[in-house]
Amino acid sequence: MTTLEDPMDIPISESAQVLIAIDEHDRDVKQSVLAYLAWHSGQVLTADAQLDAETRAEIIDDYCLTGKARLLNLDGFTDNNHRTLYASSLRTQVRQAQSALMPICYLDVEAILSELILPRTAEDGISVRLPDTIEAAGLGFNNYDEFRQAYYRLGQHLITTPKTALFMLQKYQKEFLNIADPHIEELSQFHRVKPEWYIVNTPCHTERDFTQVSYASDVGKLVKIRGQVVERGDVRAILSHVAFRCVTKTEYDEICGSIMLVEQNDEENQLMKPHQCDVCGGKQFNKLDSSESRTEALQRIVLQEEVLDGESKSIMVETRGTLVNKVQPGSTVEVTGIVSLEALSKNNLVCTQFVSAKSITETSSQDTDVSLTPTDREEIANFVDSASMEERMQIIIDSWTGQIHASEDIKKTIILQNCTAASDSKFGHRRGIHILLVGDPGTAKTKFLLASTQLNPGSRYIDASTTTAAGLTGGCDRVEDMYTGKSQWALVPGALGLTAAAGTCSVDELNLYKGDLGDFNTALETGEVPVTKIIKGTIPTPCSVLAGANPAGKDSNRKKFQKGIDTPYANQIGFDHTQLQRFDVILIMEDEADVENDEKIALSMLFDVTEEDEDAVKIKESRIPITFIQKYLAVAREQDVKLTKEASKYIAKNHASKRDSAEGDDDLRSHRSVGSIMRLTMAVARFDMKSRATLEHVKYAESILANSLQERDPGVIDGGANEEDRTRSKYIESFLLDFLKERSLEAITSGGLKGYPTDSEVHLELVKKWRADSMNGKMPQDTEVKARLMKLAGAHPHLDSRGDGTYSYIEME
Repeated sequence: MTTLEDPMDIPISESAQVLIAIDEHDRDVKQSVLAYLAWHSGQVLTADAQLDAETRAEIIDDYCLTGKARLLNLDGFTDNNHRTLYASSLRTQVRQAQSALMPICYLDVEAILSELILPRTAEDGISVRLPDTIEAAGLGFNNYDEFRQAYYRLGQHLITTPKTALFMLQKYQKEFLNIADPHIEELSQFHRVKPEWYIVNTPCHTERDFTQVSYASDVGKLVKIRGQVVERGDVRAILSHVAFRCVTKTEYDEICGSIMLVEQNDEENQLMKPHQCDVCGGKQFNKLDSSESRTEALQRIVLQEEVLDGESKSIMVETRGTLVNKVQPGSTVEVTGIVSLEALSKNNLVCTQFVSAKSITETSSQDTDVSLTPTDREEIANFVDSASMEERMQIIIDSWTGQIHASEDIKKTIILQNCTAASDSKFGHRRGIHILLVGDPGTAKTKFLLASTQLNPGSRYIDASTTTAAGLTGGCDRVEDMYTGKSQWALVPGALGLTAAAGTCSVDELNLYKGDLGDFNTALETGEVPVTKIIKGTIPTPCSVLAGANPAGKDSNRKKFQKGIDTPYANQIGFDHTQLQRFDVILIMEDEADVENDEKIALSMLFDVTEEDEDAVKIKESRIPITFIQKYLAVAREQDVKLTKEASKYIAKNHASKRDSAEGDDDLRSHRSVGSIMRLTMAVARFDMKSRATLEHVKYAESILANSLQERDPGVIDGGANEEDRTRSKYIESFLLDFLKERSLEAITSGGLKGYPTDSEVHLELVKKWRADSMNGKMPQDTEVKARLMKLAGAHPHLDSRGDGTYSYIEME
């Protein structure tokens, strides 16, 4: 007699176990998705027939806002626009969308995982019943606690199996959106309504650098990456679902004619066709016109990782729907998306990784790369309260570059540069502060440029001696098409365009730059570079620039400033005045022997290889960490600063006074200097954490500018003569007038015994006087004296050319 085995004793194959696990997981994802949709749509309130959709939405909004308040009370959680939209009903989210046909709904992963959004217990009026059609399929909840736990598991599903979660959301969204807002159901009768789901605010453990993404261990999972957009492709259309018509003939010799909509698999890299007709079981199909299929906009961008060692990696990001055209080349972005694979060719098992974006946040004009918690802000506030502005500046520069023994004005100016100023659209005032460090070799210019990149994660360093115009400012370049792999022309930003708006681009060896400085000047002045060759466009360059250069003029010696010669430093730099004018601050760094300072420099160079003593330990302990300095400057940049009327009047009056005291056009300072002192003053106020830039801030800025080349010799910066040339010219003109006045008086009183002087006689007497006074500089030549006499004769009311080669000076009564 054969005995029947107990079904529980029959072994289950490994493949069957996997399928069962998949089914159980899919069911759990469905439950989580249905809990989310039921709550945010207001389905949980439909038991009360007297509540309409609008009232239900208002109640859900209140519940969500209360839950968000509980979340924000915890340390480490901050508010943002995406979190505010998530913490609301689907009706509210849909009504906030720009287009009713493409409503955007938000999934805040951190908030869902917090288990704080829903009430702990079911309050009066809340029911966990689902629509009858869904419960008829065996889906539902036995009680509120089961419903609540399913809701919170959605956060984990979005991280580990985001494609499944999004598929389930798209599967059930229509019914719940109609419950949330009946207007959508009415609209869908005439138009295709395609909701989009943005996944936002993922926890920190989802953050990846580009190297980690390349390991392919996160394929199919949700990650968060940061980088700069170095390339943006054209917007294309992709078929997400393709329509096929069954052309199989039935037993009555008629074509079936039914239409099947087949979802396409992005990773297959080929058209997916139906296996058989759901109506007749046939397998003959014709692909229908694209109007019958479902399409969505697609755009690919290339992100470059922000690193300071020059070994930056890049990765492709695919955006769809409302995410296309959301960012510009050069902008810094944070992308939350799914790591996906694309086969190199048809039927090829070798793939490249890319990230399918589910939300994008531009961070170019923000400091989101510097994470600021409430505790950080409290520590910064305590630091501000504990020390004066000057004391705080001293602590920061000592901690940041205490090991570099150079002028503290340089350090202070770079710190203020990283505070930036406020832009002004009316007069086109830029926010960026541009600094030029010009000095002898070995004066730590490069060290300052590299140290500057530590102050802001959005900053970068570039060596101008090894780059091209396209590498520095940007331009047209041939790149591989991101869709076809073919070569094409594209607009590619350079280092200036790739630097964050609030960051600083450190440009070293500017004197060795072989490209055209015209675009560089335009970038500094206007904050953008127009490109008109091959492809027309504009590359934004709103960042600040810290440039370093050695003297490169013909009178400089081995890239060092020559002292004790006629040529001033401004001319030894080697840049013309149009280039010098673009910089707010030009600082000179000279290599001079100084026993005390030289000893400090040597000890600093040996510090890390010298055994520690108590003094060394104290120095290290007294320094605040660079991360704190980054956060301090990030908070400083948040200050919305305005000049007080007293400060504005002081700047204007001081500027007018300096122009009035100029001895001529060669000594006249440009109105550009007003913008420079304004930007530096507003940066000082930001550093001081003040919203009002006062007279105190102006004078602090003036004290730093006092040693700049602009203040030491403003005329030469604006294209006029330098101070030495102006002094020489004034000396010569004064001698000519005095000498001619004296000789003309002698000629008149002598009764013709003494004649009027010729230009050659004037020159000889001038040379004698020049030598007697031990004047420095180039000695006047005969041709120069003749030219000056002719100019004076045409301009001076008392000096006249007599026509016989002589000159007279006669004052008429």
